[in-house]
Amino acid sequence: MAEGVALLNQAQASNPNLAAAWFLGAFCHLLYGQTERAVEHFTRAMYLSPVDPELYRMQVGMAIAHYFLGDFAAAASWAETSIRSLPSLTVARAILAASQAMLGKQQEAQQTAAHLQELAPLLRLDALADWLPIRSRVNLALLSEGLAKAGFPS
Repeated sequence: MAEGVALLNQAQASNPNLAAAWFLGAFCHLLYGQTERAVEHFTRAMYLSPVDPELYRMQVGMAIAHYFLGDFAAAASWAETSIRSLPSLTVARAILAASQAMLGKQQEAQQTAAHLQELAPLLRLDALADWLPIRSRVNLALLSEGLAKAGFPS
């Protein structure tokens, strides 16, 4: 992973307008718990490529980052935006369900979690780390908490 991050940093230095380097770098930061930095990188990538065919991925990345920052309203908004582009994006549904639950919107959270289970019937909380490679235990626990509150199965 370190080699990949080094290459992304080199790409950003060589071409600061390469949206893909910012987008992929943002996910690296996100996975390793550098959430504020991930938001900065996603923001830059979306600025550089506002009609990118991968925009929905940047949007779900922003949803994940805002969720981990505890801004559940922003996380839900970004997840909904991503879902409008790709309704079957399971990670966006997971973030939306967890965000709704953390905001106390229990009925909406349960409906979203039920839809997520339809999309990914084998996904369970105890396999969350295998499904989403988040390295930060704190962030993974926060997501697990939200999904559990939404009624997602263990």
